[in-house]
Amino acid sequence: PESRAGPRSIGPRPAYEMAALRLMAGSLADEHVPILLPATALRSFEEADSLAHEVPEVNIPASTLAAMEQAGRRSARDAGLDLAVALLREARSLVDGAVITMTEGDLAAARTLLAAAS
Repeated sequence: PESRAGPRSIGPRPAYEMAALRLMAGSLADEHVPILLPATALRSFEEADSLAHEVPEVNIPASTLAAMEQAGRRSARDAGLDLAVALLREARSLVDGAVITMTEGDLAAARTLLAAAS
């Protein structure tokens, strides 16, 4: 059988907002290439702020930065997980799957993200 050249799937950097994902999905709509969404929960405001200002092509919305800062050190992990779950649920119709990153051996968080992606 003949093999179609080109990518078998495509995945952007971990996403923290929907705008770029919508743009990418729209531009690939006619390509018939599965889109995989890399997802991970932010762990702290400092991590979110660093990603927003130090990592090229990573967009952390101001609302996410505000939520992480407002959560404080004690609740930041829960806030990050809630934000990632909301993103995965909203992205379901645009992607063909998710790649979940488990941070620091946090199996419970990974399970929560997997459930949100299903």
